[in-house]
Amino acid sequence: NVFGRLAVVDGERALTDTQVYVFPAGAAVPAPLHIVGKAVGGRSLNQFTPGVPGSSGTYNLGLLISVSGRVTATGTGCFWLDDGSGREAEGGGTGLKVESAVPVSVGQMLKVTGISAAYVDGSTVRSVVLTRKAQDVAVLD
Repeated sequence: NVFGRLAVVDGERALTDTQVYVFPAGAAVPAPLHIVGKAVGGRSLNQFTPGVPGSSGTYNLGLLISVSGRVTATGTGCFWLDDGSGREAEGGGTGLKVESAVPVSVGQMLKVTGISAAYVDGSTVRSVVLTRKAQDVAVLD
C-alpha cells in the first residue's frame, strides 16, 4: 500500500510525501493491460487528473501495460515503437517512446511491458512506457 498527497508533477498525477507498505514476498502482481500505442496515457479525467494530449481512450497513467509494435528509431536508453496507430514522436517521427536499456534494432517487432507514464518534451506532454527489467522487452519476430 502507498499513502501520500496527490499532486500534478510534469503533467502527470503523482503522490508526494509518500509512505510505502511493502507486501510480503510472493504477493501476486497484476497482469498488464494490453493497449494500442495511441491510447497510452489516455484522455484527461478532470482538471486535477490530466491525460496526454493526442491520446485516446481511458486514462491509464501509472498502470502496468503492454504494447506491441515495430521499432521506428533508437536512442540512448530508449527506443520508439509504432503499432500502426501513427502516434507522433518528437522530431517529427512516429512511435511511442519506451525507456529501456535493452538493445533493439529499427524494424524489430516487439512486445513491451511497463508503466504508462508521461514526460515533458519542451512544452509538449508526451506518453512513455517505463520498462522495469530486461524481460519486459520481448522480440516477436
